[in-house]
Amino acid sequence: MRLNTGTLGGEELWPFGWLVHTHNAKSGYIAQSGLYRVLVWPYLFKNYSVRDLAEFLEIYGLPPRIGSYMSGASQDEQDKLMEALVSIGHNASGIIPDNTKIEFKDAAEGQSDPFMAMINWCERTESKVILGGTLTSQADGKSSTNALGNVHNEVRHDLLTADARQLEGFYRGFIRMLLAINGYNVSPRRQPRLVFDTRELESIETFANGVSALVRAGMDTIPTSWIHKKVGIPVPKENEAVLTPPAAPSPVGLSTSPVFRHFAALSTTGEVVDPAQDALDSATSPGESIAKAMDKLIAPLVSALSKGQSPDEALDIIAASYPQLDDTQLQQLIKQALFVSEVWGRLNAES
Repeated sequence: MRLNTGTLGGEELWPFGWLVHTHNAKSGYIAQSGLYRVLVWPYLFKNYSVRDLAEFLEIYGLPPRIGSYMSGASQDEQDKLMEALVSIGHNASGIIPDNTKIEFKDAAEGQSDPFMAMINWCERTESKVILGGTLTSQADGKSSTNALGNVHNEVRHDLLTADARQLEGFYRGFIRMLLAINGYNVSPRRQPRLVFDTRELESIETFANGVSALVRAGMDTIPTSWIHKKVGIPVPKENEAVLTPPAAPSPVGLSTSPVFRHFAALSTTGEVVDPAQDALDSATSPGESIAKAMDKLIAPLVSALSKGQSPDEALDIIAASYPQLDDTQLQQLIKQALFVSEVWGRLNAES
């Protein structure tokens, strides 16, 4: 191989000034690894079949027309007869001399199946050679099921991976040349490499359902890095905003906990510290004192109803017992609570 400079013998190629990439498109001998030798025959046969099909469609259904002329007719008379035959075929009209005649034979018959069979074979062969399958580019109406289509689609990924691997080798040689030209003697193990990401990502919906089932079953050895790799979601960088699920609304109801929940400050830029509120949040609930006061209040009523009276009599007992109920202890608790809250409010009015 020499450089074409317009001279007879050309010039020798410069060292590290050229790079040849031989792409192995198919398995086998190196001389047959390209696509040209495999595709040339299907391409040629397909064009022959297309031309024959076009000729067949042009004459299909048309009766053969045979013209007869007298012996000794001149060339001009023969030309006029041929012109008349052509005009009758396309225009259904024409003129001929008196001493000539035209005969119509049976119309041309036949089918286009042989031509289409050859065209389909050529196209399927080209699809197999280029894409590795047929159902990813065309459907035959017989075996074009979804399962077979998915199988053929996997072959395309195999071809993509093989092509990327070969391109990686090409760029590896190119990088090695650049390093040598710039005077770097770097070991091949330390040289940079260009790697293509040809991973086949999983369906997020199907993969998420499967992982959720495994986690619920008790599997606690699934690393998050493997999840990111499978679905193609990159790991967030430091201080990078990430999506979070919305907070579930808390159920509304009475809390039986002895410690009240802390209140959340709305629209605050920093932490709000309120000693008075913290003291109230940390105070114990006076549930025991209230329970004793309520027991003393309703004790006569419970004693009267425990005698097993009828519903009407029970209502009369409740109405008659109401004025006799002792609520002094409960009133005392309410007065103390009101007094403490008023004093506490006055002392912490400025906070």
